[in-house]
Amino acid sequence: MHTFLILIQYFGLITLFLGTLFILKQKPSKQQNYMLMLYVGTIIDFVGYMFELKATNLDEAMFAIQVSYIGKPVITIAMLLFCFSYCKVKIPKVLTNILIAIHLLVTISVLTYKYNTLYYTSVRFVHEGLFPHVVLEHGVLYGTYSVLMAVYIIVMFLACIYRYRHTTLAIVKNQIKKIIFVCIFLY
Repeated sequence: MHTFLILIQYFGLITLFLGTLFILKQKPSKQQNYMLMLYVGTIIDFVGYMFELKATNLDEAMFAIQVSYIGKPVITIAMLLFCFSYCKVKIPKVLTNILIAIHLLVTISVLTYKYNTLYYTSVRFVHEGLFPHVVLEHGVLYGTYSVLMAVYIIVMFLACIYRYRHTTLAIVKNQIKKIIFVCIFLY
């Protein structure tokens, strides 16, 4: 099972690199930039998770999680901004900056987990189960961030429904269905 998960990560990385190359060959646009951010964030997250799967001790596992959390917040904010851009939902710049600051706070909290308990209150490494892994106890920022991610899903879903109902183009309706699927799948 452990080897299978690692193989899935390699396959995912190859697919993401090819997708990134495809995006880079397209005509630049705001939506293309958001999609590029999404792909790069996902590549970083995949690399971190692959490191975590290969970790043999707490330091290696936490390094992997830190790498992963350089990408994870980028994925969520890029998906939100892409969805809003595609659905023609305008959000105030100040709100975008606040959301980016929250995502940066999460990343900084994970990178400095040894010095704060905002995101993780406790970390330990166990050799039980299918493979050795880290066991994390979550702090208040983790809970808050999880709620924010749930709000993202709901807001993106509502934005997509709004756009779907206000367009007559079949291609746009089809693309919105795909965005809804990706939003749900990502989270």
